[in-house]
Amino acid sequence: GATWLKVPVTNKVRFSYCTMFDSMIACVGSIMEAPGGLLLYLSTDRGIHWVSRSLEKYVTDLRFLDRDTLLFCGSGFDAVSLYSISSGVRTGILDNLGAGPLVAVEVSRQTGVITAVGDHGQVQRSWNRGRTWTWCHAGGGNTNTAVCQLENGPVYVVSIDTVFRTCTATAAENPEIAKGFDLTCYPVPASGESTISFELPERSTASLVICDALGHELRTLLREELPAG
Repeated sequence: GATWLKVPVTNKVRFSYCTMFDSMIACVGSIMEAPGGLLLYLSTDRGIHWVSRSLEKYVTDLRFLDRDTLLFCGSGFDAVSLYSISSGVRTGILDNLGAGPLVAVEVSRQTGVITAVGDHGQVQRSWNRGRTWTWCHAGGGNTNTAVCQLENGPVYVVSIDTVFRTCTATAAENPEIAKGFDLTCYPVPASGESTISFELPERSTASLVICDALGHELRTLLREELPAG
């Protein structure tokens, strides 16, 4: 922090949210002299050079899903949306009408699991880049204000007066994990050595992880994209 560079903005902007992925930085701010005006500032070289783009819909949080895709969080239609950096196209992946706004979003770099939190204790989670979502609940009726994902660990959801911890997703917690999926392990219980086999209904990113009884990930045996079968 000994040396700082000022972002070369051409408008008076009040920045609210920022995220980073490798050398890429994305910041969202509102234009002070234009109520409702929203700008996205992007840098691909750790903040040396910046470009700005206008956004049509309010953003309450953002994360990088990958080097070309930003994950935006908001409310109502397209409460969670994907933004392509290369094309500038924004695509909604979750409508959240009637449930209150979502205020924070997090994505696991290793598994791609997306977690969005917001009003009325709601927690929305997706295990397939937003194609389907599971509604969870934490925080009673309070507003969940923040969420963070520890690598190889649980998700923490921050409410107004409480911090909630979720364990690693299981088939019981998310039926999408078990849908069309078959896994066997022999012998059970394991004695020195076990053989694990599984079948995928379609080409997918598969993770095979050993966890303890509390859901803490101890060792990753496999994490790669595999064909069906």
